[in-house]
Amino acid sequence: MELVPRPLWGRNLRDALPRSEWQRLRRRALYQVGEPCGLHVPGGRNLICHEQCTYDNATRTQTLIGVEIHCRGCDLVTHLGRAGVVGGPLLVGRALRRLAKLNGWTPVEALV
Repeated sequence: MELVPRPLWGRNLRDALPRSEWQRLRRRALYQVGEPCGLHVPGGRNLICHEQCTYDNATRTQTLIGVEIHCRGCDLVTHLGRAGVVGGPLLVGRALRRLAKLNGWTPVEALV
């Protein structure tokens, strides 16, 4: 799970780059990963190219350190805070069920 500082909510590299450059970066990440979380997705459709960043609260800077491919369920887990804002308890529940499944946990263990 990653919690993004509030001032950066909704801001991403995809929107900052020309579409062709973002697509190139995404294709490269898809080629390198194969199948994320063991999920077979033909042609990489419906996969998310997730930006990995570090945040320095003291200097208020965000640094891109890489990209990785997520299925939509894993992306919900990564952005659990966003899931709560966008979809409320139902979407958070879906994310927690995915988290439990990925880690072999019970639903209760995912809540702790």
